[in-house]
Amino acid sequence: EVDEDFFEDPRRFNTLPRVIDVLGIQMIDDATVQQESFQGLKRNPAYKQLQAQQQVVEDAIEHLAVIHCADLNASVIKVGRVARQLSQAVLKVRGLRKQVKDIQDSLGTQSAGNNSHSLRKNKNGTTTTTTATALSLRELWLKKLECEATLALLSQLDVLRAAPAQFDQFVAQGRIGAGVLQ
Repeated sequence: EVDEDFFEDPRRFNTLPRVIDVLGIQMIDDATVQQESFQGLKRNPAYKQLQAQQQVVEDAIEHLAVIHCADLNASVIKVGRVARQLSQAVLKVRGLRKQVKDIQDSLGTQSAGNNSHSLRKNKNGTTTTTTATALSLRELWLKKLECEATLALLSQLDVLRAAPAQFDQFVAQGRIGAGVLQ
């Protein structure tokens, strides 16, 4: 039977005095205590109750460890997998940021025609020329969206242009005997 103190609210449970009491009983040095006093301790009902509670708790801990060992191992494996994926994602983000920076630098140097130039040092210490009027990334994105919309309109025009021929093909298969308008 387990002591009722173990079933109190965990926030109010004071483990330190309990541990000190149990350790104090277990840490009795055989050299300083005579065998008779140890035998007297074994006859003490409080000591017997503590030993019984200790056995129940140890059995419960062993039972939980055996049952949940596989779950714990699976959790550790999953945490390791997540940590590995996180580090890979961080490396990918760093690589993508470097690519974006390189693309921004190359876009700035490609559009540097007869426009005013400025010198800029990059991380490597080399100077690159960029223009004050170079297209920003946002402007390039908007231009891309505009081109996509134009292509969508052109594909719809192709469908409309092919519509009369398709209509004739569909009508040619059927026979219309007579038509009356009222």
